[in-house]
Amino acid sequence: MKKKKLIHKIFPSYLIIIVISLFAISSLAVYKVRSFYLKQTNDNLLSIARIVDAHVKMEFDAENLEKLDLICKTLGEKSFLRITLVELDGVVLGDTEENPVNMENHADRPEVIQAISQGVGVSTRFSPTLRKHMMYIAVPHFQNNQLVGTVRVSVPIVELRDAFKSVYLWMLGIGLLIVLLSAVISYIIAKRITSPLEKMKVSAVKFAQGDFSQRITVPDSVELASLANTLNSTAVQLQKRIEIISNQRNEQDAVLSSMVEGVIAFDTHERVININPAAAKILNLEYEKVNNRLLEEVIRNPELRNYAREIFNEKKSREKEISINDGQLILQTHGTILYDATGEEMGFLLVMHDITAIRELDTVRKDFAANVSHEIRTPITAIKGFVETLMDGAVNDPETAREFLEITDRHINRLNDLIDDLLTLSRIQELGEVESIKVARKNLNEAVNSALNDCKHEADDKNIELVLEAGEQFEADINSELLERAVSNLINNAIHYSPENEKVIITLSGTDNEILISVKDNGCGIEEKHLQRIFERFYRVDKNRSRQLGGTGLGLSIVKHIVKAHNGRIEVKSVIGKGSTFTIYLPSGK
Repeated sequence: MKKKKLIHKIFPSYLIIIVISLFAISSLAVYKVRSFYLKQTNDNLLSIARIVDAHVKMEFDAENLEKLDLICKTLGEKSFLRITLVELDGVVLGDTEENPVNMENHADRPEVIQAISQGVGVSTRFSPTLRKHMMYIAVPHFQNNQLVGTVRVSVPIVELRDAFKSVYLWMLGIGLLIVLLSAVISYIIAKRITSPLEKMKVSAVKFAQGDFSQRITVPDSVELASLANTLNSTAVQLQKRIEIISNQRNEQDAVLSSMVEGVIAFDTHERVININPAAAKILNLEYEKVNNRLLEEVIRNPELRNYAREIFNEKKSREKEISINDGQLILQTHGTILYDATGEEMGFLLVMHDITAIRELDTVRKDFAANVSHEIRTPITAIKGFVETLMDGAVNDPETAREFLEITDRHINRLNDLIDDLLTLSRIQELGEVESIKVARKNLNEAVNSALNDCKHEADDKNIELVLEAGEQFEADINSELLERAVSNLINNAIHYSPENEKVIITLSGTDNEILISVKDNGCGIEEKHLQRIFERFYRVDKNRSRQLGGTGLGLSIVKHIVKAHNGRIEVKSVIGKGSTFTIYLPSGK
């Protein structure tokens, strides 16, 4: 059913009540006026009849017909009434309107019969003589205390109706005016009642929309004032509660947004009710479009999805390590059931901690320990073997003893280089982590030249030409000692892996924001599958050849950490059989 406004209910109701009341009063008034008018007319006719009765003193018989008829006509003209004189036997002796001789016998007329029997006769009926409705009053006429006839006075009903009509029209006009005034007054009263309610409704709508800045004006009526005060008080309480809830929600969102762990909550229908950015990133989802989506839509990994359902079905907390994205991401996942303030179950929660880096570090640590042990064990085993051989008598053979001692010396030098590289790598990492590396604005060309000179002896041994290409002088914030070490390691690698009689080209160039140091060789090159791992500690493309060349397996790792400590980066490009190019990118600091 269509709802109506309150004013459309109040105003018509008031108007209907007023109209009904006015109709009832008017009807009663009309009835009373009509009754009064009829009584007055009746009384007047009765008085006139008595006057006519007193005025007729002659003999009331046919002998005086002309005189009696003349009296009736004379009195009728002056009074505008119809006067009729009727003898006791019903013969008409005189009439205002007609000739008595031509008139019917009136002995059967109701008013005549009633007058003779009761003293006064009253009748309202159709007159056959005048052909219209009349009101009759008849009184008995006595002469010498003897009843001889009746005197009848009448008036046409039309005149009464005309009189009533004017009264009705007057009352109708007054009634319509009263109805009109009542309608205006009713509308004003209804408006005065509904207007405050309309204003309250507008304010209540604003309250519902979260706007509590306004207050409802308190009307002058007790009931509406109480309602307005209640709504204002409710608005204040709602504002406080919403502020508390908003603050709690903001705090919750701030906590969830700042968490490294991914948090995602589902309701009992497996729809997302909350998620933080970390979880969206882990699951590769659009953060703004996740809420209210189903479990199958947001978690595509079968193992993680089944784990979530197990939490919900078994109704108990569990932890599990899950690998997703084809093993590229390892998650330490904790799941639990969610309950509301009343203790009712409302869903379940997943907390996902990305432990990929931890697992990778653990793998690197294990590999590092294994590699260090292997790298140290090899020379130590060799040294121990040669020492035992010497102790068994080979020391007495000068030639064998010298050969063994030279081999032992090489292994010792290798151990020394390994320990030196490990210490260097550890120191560079420590400096980079605490950001305490000391840098100064220096000429890069000089640092590169210094590194080139350090490698010149090894290059000469293989008849390799070291070529420096630098179009201009470059300056940057650097630690000269560390940067020379990094460039030296790259040049030494290029020399070691280049055939004899080749060139190693060192290029120094710059862009708007960076300075580039490139070392290019024409060696055997590196397969693409090794390029992402060659900067790892002890990682060798060709382990046997690396050891033959005397490398510790830490050179490129040292280079990477030196460059990282300078807020730079290093890249490598290589083609099998054509050589490799290592490029250091340093911020120019302009």
